[in-house]
Amino acid sequence: MSSKTLGLLFRPNSVAVVGGSDEPGTPGHVLMRNLTQGKFLGPVMPIDLEARPIAELESYRSVDTLPLTPDLGILLCPPDEIPDYIDEFGKRGTKAVVVLSRGAFRSSHSRLKKRRMAMMDAAAPHGVRVLGPNCLGYINPSVGLNASLAHRDALPGRVAFITQSDSLFTTVLD
Repeated sequence: MSSKTLGLLFRPNSVAVVGGSDEPGTPGHVLMRNLTQGKFLGPVMPIDLEARPIAELESYRSVDTLPLTPDLGILLCPPDEIPDYIDEFGKRGTKAVVVLSRGAFRSSHSRLKKRRMAMMDAAAPHGVRVLGPNCLGYINPSVGLNASLAHRDALPGRVAFITQSDSLFTTVLD
């Protein structure tokens, strides 16, 4: 995989979201609020099987009905759907996916291994970079993107902060 895909992951021009919601208090609602209330200039395209508007944005029934190929796909969906969506994004030409599905990979060791392998097997043929699973996402203030489940945004600055820990992520934001 080229380093260009890292650029698409951290500096996308367009984002598609599986699992966005208008229901207050849900992770999908927090994610959509973070994406739409920031300064991100690119399109945010929710995917909803019923094509209901989400966060006052037109939504699309599937990855293949999106009006353009997104640079970044964000998945907040049940664990068994993750590999299929990664494959769909990969076939479409999307090169970066963030898997926010919290708890999706917290199970027995053998089941965990199978889920991770299925996810990576779906990504590999298409050269898709995957951030996650079980992460809060990420925030890149330099492009106005808050692709996270964090309760607040990050301030712009000259320091990058990377952590595997959700609690450390939120503590530093606070």
